[in-house]
Amino acid sequence: MAVAGYLVWGRAGLPAFGSALYEEYVEAFQVGVAALDADVPQVAEENLTRAIGLVPKEPAGWADRGLLYLRMGRLPEAANDIEQAHRLAPDAPEVLKLVGLLEQRHGRFDEAAEHLRLAVERDPYDIEAMFLLAQVVA
Repeated sequence: MAVAGYLVWGRAGLPAFGSALYEEYVEAFQVGVAALDADVPQVAEENLTRAIGLVPKEPAGWADRGLLYLRMGRLPEAANDIEQAHRLAPDAPEVLKLVGLLEQRHGRFDEAAEHLRLAVERDPYDIEAMFLLAQVVA
């Protein structure tokens, strides 16, 4: 699972579309997500960390690096990044799904189910979130 393509531009403090900072962020983010999808964790971590450093108010970098850490079993780092993404985008279904995965990994199944239910409510077409919810409550 990847939260790839989850970009939120236009909020206060984010770079203007087409600006040099925007272009640099998008390049780092896209390389990071591609490396995450290709299972090249070092490249993913380097680029997602760079993207976060460029635009720390953008939840996508935090969410995807949190997913990387979750996949690597680095739960403290995953929790930090996923919690930061959740603070920045508390209603985003992609982020709620990650919070649910993190809770599941910690063995907190009721909390996982709660976040996954919210993710499905906000995006009823997310088959993966529905499947994860079914796994947690089964």
